[in-house]
Amino acid sequence: MVVLCLQWNLDGYFKRLHELQNLIAELHPLIICLQETHLHPIHKVSLKNYTFFRHDYIDAKKACGGVAILVHESITSQIIATKSSLQAISVSVKLPALSKKPFSITSIYLPPHINVPTHSLQTLITQLPLPLLVCSDFNAHSPTWGSKRLNNRGNAVENLLLDNPNLTLINTHRSPTHFCVANGSFSTIDLPLCSTSLSPSLSWKTHTDLCDSNHYPIIICHDKIQQPNRQCTPKWILNKADWPLFNNLTANTDTLPTPSTIDQDITHFTEFITQAAEKAIPKTLPISKNQPVPWWSPEVKIALKNRNKALVTKPLIATKELMTQATLLNTNSLEQGLDTFFVAGSPLSHLSMNLFHAPQCGAT
Repeated sequence: MVVLCLQWNLDGYFKRLHELQNLIAELHPLIICLQETHLHPIHKVSLKNYTFFRHDYIDAKKACGGVAILVHESITSQIIATKSSLQAISVSVKLPALSKKPFSITSIYLPPHINVPTHSLQTLITQLPLPLLVCSDFNAHSPTWGSKRLNNRGNAVENLLLDNPNLTLINTHRSPTHFCVANGSFSTIDLPLCSTSLSPSLSWKTHTDLCDSNHYPIIICHDKIQQPNRQCTPKWILNKADWPLFNNLTANTDTLPTPSTIDQDITHFTEFITQAAEKAIPKTLPISKNQPVPWWSPEVKIALKNRNKALVTKPLIATKELMTQATLLNTNSLEQGLDTFFVAGSPLSHLSMNLFHAPQCGAT
């Protein structure tokens, strides 16, 4: 079953980027809806294979809240211009297997301590062409979706559903979506809504791991959409390389053309190295399969598993400690991976040293 949409309040894009990349490697979602991105307009962000749409929110010159939608580059998408005071962004997406005409998807974040009249939500919804998928952190409580109490925000969302009979909740399982670190309680405040024409073909569940946020990622699946081609790029198998042969092939650089421009020199040098590597280093096959992020390791897997288990079996203090340990290990594994790539004394070190210390064009 294909993951149509991954919805997640990640509480800081840069803080949870490693976790988001882990989720993408695991789930391969076609669309990603994020809340509380904490991005400032000066931040330049992009994510490989995805088109990035965002709405930033600034309070007293500080980035807070904010929403984003990421659409896989294989899918035609464009921004939908709306007039709204809410933290929301909407995109039109073409997926013929889901809908014959483009459908709208919107990501909404409503902070818990502001007053949001029902008409504000209604005004936004009426601007969006149907069919519609709404991925939101409404901070709304209601027994309708599994909460133990009803608050004003929950009442506003209930009124929105009553006023729009063509909209329905997807999360029928009433699974908790939020973990309160302060008191260890769970609640359901992240609500995906969709047009009734879409709901029969969609399924909903939460991820088993909080992924270092205080909100569970929400996975929305569709069984009729085909996954984009994910054929892997062949990689060099360095531990099976014939390094003596590689050193012999790259020892004589006299065959390189006379230096001209920096761009041409880089091109010639790259071709020189690649031709030698093709003869001395084998490659993996371009088999399409799930690929973990480059910094994945057994230690990271165990730490994340313990973090997830602690939410059920450990006291609150121990849970916080394990969450912190898993985050540090995940980050450190990435940094160590970069360090080992540039480690001195590796079989490629003599080439990298020559490259970075080569005289520039015109230098003597």
